[in-house]
Amino acid sequence: MSHHIRTSVALAALPLLLAACSAAPQGQPVAADCQPKHQIETLEEGTITVAVPIQPPYSYQVDGKWVGLDYESLEAIAALECLTLNVQSVSYATGLELIQTGRVDTAMGGIYRTDERVKILSMGATVYREAAALVSFDGYANLDSLKGARVGVVQGYLWNEDLQRELGADAVTVYQTSDAMYNDLKAKRIDVAVYGTAEAGYRLQQEPDSGLVVELFEPTEKITATLEPGHVTLPKTLGNDQLTTAFDEDIAELLASGAIAKILEGHNVSGDLAGEG
Repeated sequence: MSHHIRTSVALAALPLLLAACSAAPQGQPVAADCQPKHQIETLEEGTITVAVPIQPPYSYQVDGKWVGLDYESLEAIAALECLTLNVQSVSYATGLELIQTGRVDTAMGGIYRTDERVKILSMGATVYREAAALVSFDGYANLDSLKGARVGVVQGYLWNEDLQRELGADAVTVYQTSDAMYNDLKAKRIDVAVYGTAEAGYRLQQEPDSGLVVELFEPTEKITATLEPGHVTLPKTLGNDQLTTAFDEDIAELLASGAIAKILEGHNVSGDLAGEG
């Protein structure tokens, strides 16, 4: 990973201390003697129905198996509750809509808690944190440097409206997927792509010889999301207090055991970013 990004660390020997119920292989039932931490109701008995976009490093597939920061965190929660994951593969924006209308139990994709979202979703506890990063060939690092540049963002990200206001809507292209934005960046159809630090680091890790560099977006009051890290959550339908409470307590256990930090480190992200901080 590029030395320009500050969130990566070497893998640490933190024990992965889950409950007696280990996560079942994807598509396989949990053990018959598994004892759940909570008595919770989900849309489909025995499963957590989850909206999952293909969005590395949060959720993606390797050799047909789902992996990623968010996916593996939810998989660990499912193990504590003796549930398997029922994946609904969707876009990022669709996942939020499905949660809001109660058609899935939760969604993922590096979804940040915001003042607007807590009005329509039950955001729950922070799983981990990440900051805004600028990916480019030329090393953009602050708002002033972006003036006159062609900037890419992904639909639903926190900084989109602020960037459109400051740079002009015509200067900011909104993509439906991060892959589409990354492909345009490599083809130089845009000059800079704005990612979360975890995703930016993943991109450079996959293609270390691309010539791209990652710079943390220098904090500015004009782009609110640069002032503090985003808090990534696994949202639930507003009013689903039972599921929210169970997830919050499970996340607290996984944070205390070091399991979330271990997942982050497995994706080249600092374990220090686990939880609220």
